[in-house]
Amino acid sequence: MEKERCQSCGMPLGTAGYYGTNKDESENKNYCIFCYKKGQYTEPILTLPEMIQKSIQHMTTKLQYTQENAKELSTKIIPTLKRWTEKPYIIILNREECIGAGACEASDPENWMMNKDGRINLKESTQEKEPVHTREITEEEYERFKKAAIGCPVNAIHIIEKKTGKRII
Repeated sequence: MEKERCQSCGMPLGTAGYYGTNKDESENKNYCIFCYKKGQYTEPILTLPEMIQKSIQHMTTKLQYTQENAKELSTKIIPTLKRWTEKPYIIILNREECIGAGACEASDPENWMMNKDGRINLKESTQEKEPVHTREITEEEYERFKKAAIGCPVNAIHIIEKKTGKRII
């Protein structure tokens, strides 16, 4: 039988107290407490290569795996997990860089909204650290967000491919 694993880092789950939490503080049995708290990822802009590297480091320093075994397990398991397969891109909005031109809102009002302070808001986003807001998006949503990012006159919007860490825009 396949082990129940955190769908972000691959850590085996099953022990109370190690599950992540939803916004309402209830357990989220898809993720561990180290990856997911209060309904959001603890590191929203973490890429797949960064997660693999963190896993290898943890396994070799804390769990006494050999470098070879840790790398083999991490590169085999982590890329297949829900976090890395469902939504392949991360949108990053730096509100501090925004000048309020509104091109993103004009191109896609379902996902962007001008705030009272004259700067744009990314709807359904997670605040990484003020002023940076992030949101994971699907392949289907990519073109709409790409249009908004390209239309931003000050490049306050970026798109990152999670699997490679490559900044697309």
